[in-house]
Amino acid sequence: KPGPATISYEPKRVVKGNPLNITCSVIDPGRPRIAGYKWLREEHPLTNQERAVLNIESANLRTRTNFTCMAYNEAGDGDPATTFIDVS
Repeated sequence: KPGPATISYEPKRVVKGNPLNITCSVIDPGRPRIAGYKWLREEHPLTNQERAVLNIESANLRTRTNFTCMAYNEAGDGDPATTFIDVS
């Protein structure tokens, strides 16, 4: 299965109404290769989000929470990473 994820986001200061990109990175892709990524907001899975970058077009108060990502392949899920997004 894939190795542990790390999570980062741009811009570092998230302003309500502005866009936000959250990136899930994995140094060790494992074998077989990464099939996709899983994203959660709080504990809730974000469906139809399989890519390494989560694009939020307009940050709002629902964005001000914990986001979690992990890579997965046929062997299972890699260890997740979580970050808190503060919105000002």
